[in-house]
Amino acid sequence: MNNTRKITFEKIQNCRDLGSIATSDGRYIRRKRLLRSANLSEAAESDIVKLKEYYHLKKIIDLRTTMEREQKPDVKIDGVEYIHNPIFDERMIGISHEKQTDSGLSSAGENPADIIPVMGNLYKRMVIEEACRDNLGKAIRLILTHDYNSGSVLWHCTEGKDRCGLVAAFILAILSVDKNIIMEDYLLTNEVNGPKAEMYYNKVLESGQPEEVALSVKDAFLAKEEYLNAAFAAIDKEYGGMENYIRDGLRIPEEMIEDFRSKMLMTMKYFITEEERKMIGGSCYFEFQKGDTADKCWKDDSLLLNMDIFDDLKIPDYIKDAVPEFDYYGITYVEREQWQQIFNRAYETGGQVKELFAELKPWAEECFEEYERFVIWGI
Repeated sequence: MNNTRKITFEKIQNCRDLGSIATSDGRYIRRKRLLRSANLSEAAESDIVKLKEYYHLKKIIDLRTTMEREQKPDVKIDGVEYIHNPIFDERMIGISHEKQTDSGLSSAGENPADIIPVMGNLYKRMVIEEACRDNLGKAIRLILTHDYNSGSVLWHCTEGKDRCGLVAAFILAILSVDKNIIMEDYLLTNEVNGPKAEMYYNKVLESGQPEEVALSVKDAFLAKEEYLNAAFAAIDKEYGGMENYIRDGLRIPEEMIEDFRSKMLMTMKYFITEEERKMIGGSCYFEFQKGDTADKCWKDDSLLLNMDIFDDLKIPDYIKDAVPEFDYYGITYVEREQWQQIFNRAYETGGQVKELFAELKPWAEECFEEYERFVIWGI
């Protein structure tokens, strides 16, 4: 799975952050605000601590059926709002594949071929049938209207694949993410579910079922392009495109979309501007400030880096090599030669560290056209 967005837990599966995905207009989705996952029924205490303390989780949207929820209820998390918003129920759509036991058969011993829906048809029904559209629209409105200054929202189904994947696809479409990137995010599920799908395939074969039945079980646990494309094709046929579907099919008001975009889209992947900080709130940032003196913080031409990114990528290590007197909590001056030393080491390291300092480079070069140094204000 994409290591920049994968969230590794002790028990929670298939979780990732939509943050840092690029949009078609060159902006980036805000980090640590939009989370998607499989169910939370077996969440460990360490998982809960991580969700609350690092991702500041404030809202969970459970997309599963009532039956699925009763069979495996989510772990309760104090201080986090829980909303059950099923996309469909068993009577409406038929029994979903998540109801199977570990043997690959239902608890009543039915043939798997009889209880697993044709996945492409399931996706079409989810996006076209009125009851499903109403529920999809409710889920998306819950995400769009969440108070993101308070923390993140997480939505999930059982596998974090079909219902969860559709909601993620619509959120990304609302944020103007290219369809190919939406598909890439959807298919990342297979890095988690691929081994599970293979296991069920083998178990069904061992139970004496024909290979075509085993394949249908396997495919039900995978994210496949044809499934999501079936939904997109149905949307194009019935509504003439995604924009019309979001407005008319899901009934999402344009002003709600614009407000969500303004809260969620940043101009850079790692840094934010002071204008963006004022909009999204918070003070846990390192401020990179132009000039020779530090007379006040939060200047309009500063760039800001969230404390979590600063720490996760071990940015202090790169600065301290060049500036031994770096002060995490105070004021640090970085001169031209020191900056070049920092940048060179980051470039050699590669990966996200290289990306981060490459993003800072134009700002630093502009600074050095007028000043001999810049300032880093600590937390």
